[in-house]
Amino acid sequence: MPFDVRVLVLVVAAFLPGCITLAGDQLTDLEPRRAANAPAIEQTVGDFSFHLDGGKMVTSNKMGRSLNDVILERWQNEGYIAGDTYVKSGNFTDASTFRLTLSGHHEGESSIFLQIISGLTLTVIPYSVDSQMALVYSLRNAETGCVFEASATDSYRTIVGLLMLPATPFAQGGRIRTFRRLADTLYDGLSTQGAFDPQAPCPGASADRPGE
Repeated sequence: MPFDVRVLVLVVAAFLPGCITLAGDQLTDLEPRRAANAPAIEQTVGDFSFHLDGGKMVTSNKMGRSLNDVILERWQNEGYIAGDTYVKSGNFTDASTFRLTLSGHHEGESSIFLQIISGLTLTVIPYSVDSQMALVYSLRNAETGCVFEASATDSYRTIVGLLMLPATPFAQGGRIRTFRRLADTLYDGLSTQGAFDPQAPCPGASADRPGE
């Protein structure tokens, strides 16, 4: 193999390592309580932080938006909502009654030393990242002023290494399962409170006095 081709292969290997994911299993599979209403919602990122040992490639807001994209795609695919629209910095409009805000944090824990060693070996020596997520969804009904909250905590581990490249397309079940459980738990936490019912009373309010 010519030298320049070998160099190209090594560069590609360094920047395209394989990975597998393992679910943290803090949550379990559940069948959410479906609300009678599947509204269109507006969504934003609020007080949310993201940290990754060794340095992060995206901002906290961008990571929050990515989490919302994954979770709300699940909601829409399952028919929990009719659709969602992102609004920047909580600048909700009159287009939607239901306004969803993400808060919480996402921590990526990893050994920086092992990341360096893995990089020096072109990821032949693997390293891992434990992604811990504690998420809170606040859903506000703009017509009644009621605010409903649901929270969920779970994690998954990503193991990165060149030797895992062949298995990568088939080994993302841990991450997928974790996000499915987060999405279903958050939806269930809101729907059981009646959050998607346009006339639901506020949490703690008497049933005969909705909206207080």
